[in-house]
Amino acid sequence: RYLRSAPQISVVRVTDLAPTLEGLPTISPPQVPLIDVAKIQASTNAARESIAAIGDTLRDADDVVARWIELLDVANDTSLTAEQRQTYLGTVLDGVADVRNAVALPRNSYTFGSRESQLRITLTNTSEYPLTLQLRVASAANKMTFTPNVIDVQLAARGQRELFVYATARSNGLLTVELVLTTPSGVVLDSQNVRVRVNAIAGLGRGVSVVFLALLTLWWIIHLRRNHRKKKTRQHPALRSSP
Repeated sequence: RYLRSAPQISVVRVTDLAPTLEGLPTISPPQVPLIDVAKIQASTNAARESIAAIGDTLRDADDVVARWIELLDVANDTSLTAEQRQTYLGTVLDGVADVRNAVALPRNSYTFGSRESQLRITLTNTSEYPLTLQLRVASAANKMTFTPNVIDVQLAARGQRELFVYATARSNGLLTVELVLTTPSGVVLDSQNVRVRVNAIAGLGRGVSVVFLALLTLWWIIHLRRNHRKKKTRQHPALRSSP
């Protein structure tokens, strides 16, 4: 009774209501782009692992690793577009790749004139950062020994260094030597097999030549002394003929 007397209320039967929502105003929700947080995290974690693999190589660089980590923290921001995120990730990954490929081992071949000689190895740093590396030298079946066989290497930015490794061969012929360039923690950056030809006969030949020269010198000394003695004998008064 009270509702019927209220002018602002209009009472209708239930059967008079529309059976569906057809004709009623609709509200469309805003379009929100889907963000794959797990994928973003996976890509930045992979970049962090790449940095960690070479981090000790850059121990003398000016906080370059810290700057890369900061860029990855920014790349984790979900408000970035995919293109912006890729720019940050690309900067880091390109920098890591430059460091990994900055030093290449030479492909020289060597010839030893004797079983003891040395390997001369030139390393060049093409990156803009100072690098700390290790060079390991070994031969198949231990046919050669090296002193030292592990060398700590410091390379200035855009710098070059020449290393000398003393080597002793245990056999003649063509031998294979493996050079491995690693980070201080042992991550391999480059490896190269070089050939060493050991001509121990050449060394023996030089030794024979020295002995031959010594014998030749001794023969000349004996020959000269003998001639001198004969000359003295001919000049002795008792052996001269009477006029």
